[in-house]
Amino acid sequence: MSKRINRRDFLRWSLVAAGGSIMVACAPQAAPTEAPAVEPKAEEPKAEEPQAPVEEAPGVSAKQAPEFVEKVKAGELPDLDQRLPVSPKVLDTETIGTYGGVLYQASLGINQYFDMAHVNEIYMFEPNNAGTQTQADAAESYEFSEDATTMTVHLRKGMKWSDGEPFTADDIIYRFVEEASTEGLEHWSDGMWKVAGVDPEFTKVDDYTVQIKFPAPFRPAASLISNWTALQTTFYNPAHYLKQFNPKYNPDAEKMAKDAGFEFWYQAYSKHRGAVLDRSEVGCPTLGPFVLSEVETTHVAWNRNPYYYAVDKEGNQLPYCDVEYMYVVENMELVKAKAMSGELTTFGAWFTQLADMPAFKQNESKGDYITREWIMPTPGALNLGFNLTHKDPALREIFNNVKFRQAMSIAINRQEIIDKLYFGKAEVFQVTVDKNCSFYKEEWGKAFTQYDVDEANRLLDEVGLEWDADKKFRLRPDGQPMQVVIHHQPEFQPSTLEMVKGYWDAVGVQTDVKQIARDLYNTMGPANDLTVGVWNADRMIELRVFQPGVTKFEPNSEIAYAVPWAIWRETKGDESLLAEGQPKPEEPPQEWQDQFALMDKWYTVTNDEDYKTVGQQVWQFFSDQVVLIGLYGYPVQPQVVKNGLMNIPEVANLDDGLNWFKSIHPEGFYWKA
Repeated sequence: MSKRINRRDFLRWSLVAAGGSIMVACAPQAAPTEAPAVEPKAEEPKAEEPQAPVEEAPGVSAKQAPEFVEKVKAGELPDLDQRLPVSPKVLDTETIGTYGGVLYQASLGINQYFDMAHVNEIYMFEPNNAGTQTQADAAESYEFSEDATTMTVHLRKGMKWSDGEPFTADDIIYRFVEEASTEGLEHWSDGMWKVAGVDPEFTKVDDYTVQIKFPAPFRPAASLISNWTALQTTFYNPAHYLKQFNPKYNPDAEKMAKDAGFEFWYQAYSKHRGAVLDRSEVGCPTLGPFVLSEVETTHVAWNRNPYYYAVDKEGNQLPYCDVEYMYVVENMELVKAKAMSGELTTFGAWFTQLADMPAFKQNESKGDYITREWIMPTPGALNLGFNLTHKDPALREIFNNVKFRQAMSIAINRQEIIDKLYFGKAEVFQVTVDKNCSFYKEEWGKAFTQYDVDEANRLLDEVGLEWDADKKFRLRPDGQPMQVVIHHQPEFQPSTLEMVKGYWDAVGVQTDVKQIARDLYNTMGPANDLTVGVWNADRMIELRVFQPGVTKFEPNSEIAYAVPWAIWRETKGDESLLAEGQPKPEEPPQEWQDQFALMDKWYTVTNDEDYKTVGQQVWQFFSDQVVLIGLYGYPVQPQVVKNGLMNIPEVANLDDGLNWFKSIHPEGFYWKA
């Protein structure tokens, strides 16, 4: 069965694969660099001073870190020209940096993501920070056949893993042919590459060329191959490393797994396969600029990768900094405290809110940093969705009346929310596709965003929700009070949702706001137990919105507004295909079946004209139906930046569709001398 998966699901899967342990099945290969001798003082860690340029030694390139110059001279490393690919990736940094120093971050756990963790995510291609185009990353180029059924990807010749072994087409073929056909091994990203439920065919053309043939036209592959579906463990894997854990190649693999405490070899294999992302295994090869070198309960550290494939404009190998260091702390307040005391290099992404801005500004001098105003480039920074398949029949009928959803949208005073809680630094916007999309219609961003209590009450009257005798609250058709519960997890600001509660209470819909743990929220949604779901709408830029299964407009997204309909769509109603614990599929109304078919058609168009025409039909439906209710868009995102950090932009976009910090390129950061 094709299973929709998103980035957060993938990260949760990575943790499961790790088994909550950092034990390895056998002694890992030696790390490519020594573990960093980094013991920063908790009260005020200081970045290391950049080292002076090293004079070029005879026969040794000076365009590399001083430590590598010494290793080359000692015969411990080949020289730079033998470590770089034939055509390295060239990073167009604002200034040419110097080597040395540490990048400090903080996280709530070893496996939790944080800002600069994303620099170690290596895709075939990557988006620019504006999200308007893709550019070469691990691969040099790609092209589609005229009918858009075949995609040919050209890798960088001579590129190497962090242990010096070649990175070739074999690492992709091993992932999609070898692993995909092995019983017991599962990849959560597989379903995203299917077209009409059929897997594409991966073929090795030569060592540096892979051909992907789809059963139908599939231009969304250009987005898939530049997002997290194309990084290690989802698109390619270090075949030379993983084969030692595979009984097909190593007859001792089963014994190794059992000795390490696993029941089956493929459990151990899955753990090793996910080692880069779950940070569980020093020595697992990577393509990233930094290589995992130390994992402790208090911190995680990475050393510079001697085989990293990127250089600056003058040919100096990146990254400039020696070490990436992550503190592991107990809660987000401690992370913020570390940022304000100056212990972190940067702090922001999804962890900060505009409400934090005053505190960050007040502590700039003390912490020796500056607070910059970056942008979250989404029209839906916080969104609500009524469960159209609610288990209560009365609520289901009400929620499926579009006039009810229209009323609840215009009952919200968005400008007041923005002014009171976000210092005016956001836009009144209805959640839809990004306003820069080529097929965007201005009416979508304005739809049902006007604050009109009288019209909201009129619509609720039409729905049949009469007031009680004292006109304090409305009644459902069955005579029960009209009540809804907004469940949300801690990342989303409770004060915003409390204001929504006030607006909805005012039109007679009694509202309760409940904050619950993220794990519980992620359990309730797929079980169809939410009444009103809450999440942001990332991935709405043009590059991502055309990618199947990733937007919050999917019925089984984190907002979970129609999970049984999504299951019906995936299983065609066949209950034998249900995963354990899944709700039974429910056939959606015909208009929704037509919409799902239209979405499938959009993903398989072959030309720009049809892309725009069908795309507008798809998103016009979502707009007319007020499927989700957006509160505000394009908010400022506070970003703390330590003084002296160079090549970090004054203003930038930060969003999952841009792979967060990946498009900011921390490998180009350096410390001013």
